[in-house]
Amino acid sequence: SVLDTWYINNILNKTDSSGKSYASYLSDEVFCSDRSLNSGSGYLLSPTSTYGAYRRIYQQKVSTLQCSQDVDKFTVSDTKGNGKLTYPIGLLTIDEASMAGGLYNSVNTQYYLYTGQTYWTMSPSRFDSSRTYAHVWRVHSAGHLNPWTTTSTSLGVRPVVNLSADVLISGGDGTSQNPYVIMS
Repeated sequence: SVLDTWYINNILNKTDSSGKSYASYLSDEVFCSDRSLNSGSGYLLSPTSTYGAYRRIYQQKVSTLQCSQDVDKFTVSDTKGNGKLTYPIGLLTIDEASMAGGLYNSVNTQYYLYTGQTYWTMSPSRFDSSRTYAHVWRVHSAGHLNPWTTTSTSLGVRPVVNLSADVLISGGDGTSQNPYVIMS
């Protein structure tokens, strides 16, 4: 609901200086909440269940942009994914944060996703059977990736949208100091 509210307030029914809708620049692409199991059952209290991103980032130190299960491909339309979203907006995956330079348990303040703030990703980490807590990956304020955050923790979010493939850039270099300028 936080992401949908942000989309409504910042994109929906907003137009650029030429009158073109901000939403027309966006594409309905997959946001992958990889709930594939690494260990455990995913629903029993014992043993602890871990998920695909836990295996990749915490155990193997690799990342991927592939989404292994169709049910985890969140989209507005049901042609590319599951059709469960109201608007084409999501959160980063921990794999994307890793590919951008984030590291598990190692501080890095020199990559573009580092903001000095702690925020959620959409990647589940594990379900702790001993304390019955669900854990989701986060990008920590110190710049490292952390799989031990319980879902009861209040953190920030960083909305993600996907530009359409035919959008042209007229300026900027993509940094926070000089963001891309989209041609209308």
